[in-house]
Amino acid sequence: MTTRPRILSGWRLWASLSGLALLAAGCASTPMTPSHTPPSVSSPSVDQVVRIQIMEGNRKQIIALRLEDYIVGSVLAEAALGGLSADAVTNIARLQAVLARTYAVA
Repeated sequence: MTTRPRILSGWRLWASLSGLALLAAGCASTPMTPSHTPPSVSSPSVDQVVRIQIMEGNRKQIIALRLEDYIVGSVLAEAALGGLSADAVTNIARLQAVLARTYAVA
């Protein structure tokens, strides 16, 4: 027994073609441009001085360091860079610098 393909007739054909036309029109439309442009956002200013506490003998002392000096000191003090390949030293030093900067400005 052979089956013949069903052909859409009447309202089904009209509904299918209308739906297809609406779908195509929606896909072909241009995106809306915003009517209002949001203001530009500037990055927050960061204090360029970090105050740290050190022990000098038996007494505690608070000193002020430039942020970049603190970061360099942190990288040298916290990351064991000896005996590593140049690529590893670069990556670890960059990571430690990000951590130190994040900690200092938080």
